[in-house]
This record gives sequence, C-alpha cells and structure tokens, in this order.
Amino acid sequence: MSSLRSTRAWRALLLAVATATHGVVALAADAAYLEPDQAFAGSARVLDAATLELRFEVAPDYHLYRDRISVEVEDAGARLG
Repeated sequence: MSSLRSTRAWRALLLAVATATHGVVALAADAAYLEPDQAFAGSARVLDAATLELRFEVAPDYHLYRDRISVEVEDAGARLG
C-alpha cells in the first residue's frame, strides 16, 4: 500500500509540474506508462463445459493485485465458483 501512495504522490507532483510548464512534462509522463491492455494482456479459453481459464501476461515492472481485479458473468445461466 505504501508504494501505491508514493506512486500517487509522484504522479500528482508530475501533474503539478506539467501544469506549470504548459503540458510539456505531461506528454513525457504519459508516454512512460503502457495502456492497460498492453500492461495486462489477457486471454481466455474453454477447458470443458464447466471451466473457463483466464490468463494474464503482466508486463515487466507492472503488478496485478488479486484484490484489485474482478470477474463478472453476463450470462444469467453461468455462475462463478
């Protein structure tokens, strides 16, 4: 949690500097981060009639936290568990 707070503080500082310099730093900071679909490439495959396997390939230096992701079922006949 501490690293999350320091990351947020760092990004807030970058935003303040970027605003003061008319967005020049903002463009450089945005280029440093991957888009979510690039940082966390996901795939799914059906293993059998009751099992769906989800996989995530996480880019180097990125982290996927179990308590920050969720899966929802859109089909009323399907269930998780």
